[in-house]
Amino acid sequence: MLEGKVDPTQEKFPFNDVPVGYEWAKTYIQELVDKGMTTGVTQTKFHPSKSVTRGQFVTMIGRALHLEEHTYQATFKDVKKGEYYTPYILKAAEIGLVKGNHGAFQPHQPISREQMALIITRLYEHLNIQAPTGNYQSFKDYENISPYAREAVGTLKELGVITGKANGEFAPRQHLTRAQSAKVLIESLQHIK
Repeated sequence: MLEGKVDPTQEKFPFNDVPVGYEWAKTYIQELVDKGMTTGVTQTKFHPSKSVTRGQFVTMIGRALHLEEHTYQATFKDVKKGEYYTPYILKAAEIGLVKGNHGAFQPHQPISREQMALIITRLYEHLNIQAPTGNYQSFKDYENISPYAREAVGTLKELGVITGKANGEFAPRQHLTRAQSAKVLIESLQHIK
């Protein structure tokens, strides 16, 4: 998963499980590996269609921007000292990227597409990046986007970070896949100078 060390000098695409239909993701996945943001599930498997957990997603952001907390604080009852994701989640909470729910972060739960959008736009706010307001209503299923995430979804659409599904929907509560997370993170980083 994300626990291992990443070899940013890897020259050849290391994963043999990125099937037809996921060619679009190869460049993004390679860039994640090159930047030291993630590893595969094994040395040769990436599992592009598997869901990304909340802990994994925040870890990738933390690794990309070198955001980690070195002093353990019991911020969330389910984020324990010594886990690979703990320093990144604690820092993300400290700077306002994540808030948790009833004292828990749920690091092993899959992250939804709308949760991803909210975290990325909070990151932009934290970094004082002027992000445009976009039209979340351009998605066919815009009424299914939670009110708290609507502006974030519109912003990421306006920036070109997300485009939605081929059917014109955003699918806000669908789990973000590992391939989708690669694209979103690399595209998001393009707006961070």
